[in-house]
Amino acid sequence: MVVACIYMGMLLFLLIILISSAITIPTIKKILEIKYQAISKNILIHQHQQKNLISTVEKLRQLVKRY
Repeated sequence: MVVACIYMGMLLFLLIILISSAITIPTIKKILEIKYQAISKNILIHQHQQKNLISTVEKLRQLVKRY
């Protein structure tokens, strides 16, 4: 009888862990996706700014070489 209660308690504990994981994993996934998209957007903006800066420097070099 005592062994059966211990097994039931362990199963109940494992069920609680399973349910809490099932609830928290989708939420964490959404949070991580939002953070990833924000970081990705910042990187793309930074790369675009770097490309514009390089093209501006190249234009200045060409103008200087003409004279």
